[in-house]
Amino acid sequence: MKRVKQFGETVEGYNVPVLNEREIRASAGILYLLMFWSWILVIFNDNYLLLKYANTIFLADFIVRIFISPKYSPLLIIGRLIVSNQTPEYVGAAQKKVCLDNRSGFIGNHIPSIGCNEFRQLH
Repeated sequence: MKRVKQFGETVEGYNVPVLNEREIRASAGILYLLMFWSWILVIFNDNYLLLKYANTIFLADFIVRIFISPKYSPLLIIGRLIVSNQTPEYVGAAQKKVCLDNRSGFIGNHIPSIGCNEFRQLH
């Protein structure tokens, strides 16, 4: 019986589902750049708007990665376009699934702070 939902892709030459490590790293770099720029604006301009959007993008992207499939994650799609001319480096999807599950627990604990409250400085 074939599984309906599979985490990872089936690639010829591999017995287990795999993910392209280059796509994952490219999407992580995009997210890092977005969060870094957000925090720079917070620190130097006291502007929290981009941070709110970045947190929402981060949360939405990880929800898609965990509950739907990494194949449909918006940042992974952008990462896939960036590294499309490079040779794929495949890694086991099961290992990445464990990592994503751990992150989802961390994110789940912080959902109330994302977008629910106004970011204000305490004086």
